[in-house]
Amino acid sequence: MSVLLYGPNQVRINFADGNHFVAHLQAATHRRFADERGYFLTMAGDSDDHQKVCVSYWMHPSIPLLFLYDTEDVTGEPPETINIDDENVRALVDAMDRPLGILWGFSVEEGRYLPFADAPPPANEDD
Repeated sequence: MSVLLYGPNQVRINFADGNHFVAHLQAATHRRFADERGYFLTMAGDSDDHQKVCVSYWMHPSIPLLFLYDTEDVTGEPPETINIDDENVRALVDAMDRPLGILWGFSVEEGRYLPFADAPPPANEDD
């Protein structure tokens, strides 16, 4: 399970789906933080006491953030090396401009709660 340790108290943010998303999130975060800008990471899932939760973390370059990666897959072998896809990174950077930021764990089928509707910003008419 890939993990982010966030803030001075090192809050654990778990990603059970392996290293792929976290690797792309790290690349997108690097681009965003290079401009000294933050973003929201909004997540849906189950809490430790099995309650459905929705939480938004404010990610900012002034707040400690540590990326931890799986070093073994489910069979005990080293996981596949992730090739960073620039399109995936750009999509995450674009999502960082939305009020809810990057969404993780939301599924229409599972009916995850979303605190408010998050429409993409209007297209620039000059493009």
